[in-house]
Amino acid sequence: MVKIMKICEDIQNNIFIYIENKHKFKDRSIEKIFIDTYKAKILNKVPENKIRPLWVGFKITPICNMKCEHCWADLKGKEYSLDNIKKALDKLSEIQILHLTLSGGEPFIRNDWEEIFSYAKEKRMCLEIFTNGSLINEDICKKLNKILDKNVDTIQISLDGSNKEYYLMQRKKDCFEKVINSIKLLKKFGFTVRVNFTATNLNQSEIFNTFKLCNILNVDTFSISHVYDLNKGKSLYDKVNFKEYLEEINLCIINASEFITDLKLFIPVEFFSLTATKVEKKELKIKDKNILLNCKMKLN
Repeated sequence: MVKIMKICEDIQNNIFIYIENKHKFKDRSIEKIFIDTYKAKILNKVPENKIRPLWVGFKITPICNMKCEHCWADLKGKEYSLDNIKKALDKLSEIQILHLTLSGGEPFIRNDWEEIFSYAKEKRMCLEIFTNGSLINEDICKKLNKILDKNVDTIQISLDGSNKEYYLMQRKKDCFEKVINSIKLLKKFGFTVRVNFTATNLNQSEIFNTFKLCNILNVDTFSISHVYDLNKGKSLYDKVNFKEYLEEINLCIINASEFITDLKLFIPVEFFSLTATKVEKKELKIKDKNILLNCKMKLN
């Protein structure tokens, strides 16, 4: 146990050092967004709105063509009409939102996705598209080519394994080759592509292998997200092996300098406590005179 604790501590320190270093990721070029936006303000003498969010996530559809084992999204309700989406984008533009993430469900499942993306770009927003990549083809790439700004806009594709066996295990649909082809197509057209890997107990041993695959595919950024403790993800959250998860991330960090693909880590706050390796339960509930304290502590 002491040896395992020391290994985890060393790896965590390595992760701390990596995250603290400054990396110039091609995706989310916030500096350019700010410069372009404030240039426009100066030239057009637009009064500055001092209180506003900078970044908004917008789920444009609850409909998805997959049934992923880990999905945290609340895939219920009806789609917003195109008219209502445009009204929402108008309001976001009024408060000078700089960065807009469009997701779902699967955004490309909408027949009017092209009009939505174009309208958002007319509002001078930096776009980030979250997609599972299964619907992208050459025709879609040609349309995106006319809409997106390749200097600031990013397409994020979900890929949870380096082969179809692991992909199918988590995504429940045999689309691995289709997604790989989508990545190749997007890179052929010169888009900035981020691949996001959602780590669960089903695929945590595949993190580094998937990073290597992304490097072969010339992906711009490989990001790693721990499964969210929401909706379907609740049943998987506690099953991730903390030690193996850290070891896989550490392998990525060790090799990152040799890869052309940048590595971006999204680490749950629980992992930043060395105490977490000793905690057996994620939640501690204390009831006292109708007071409930719910302390989320850790995986395993």
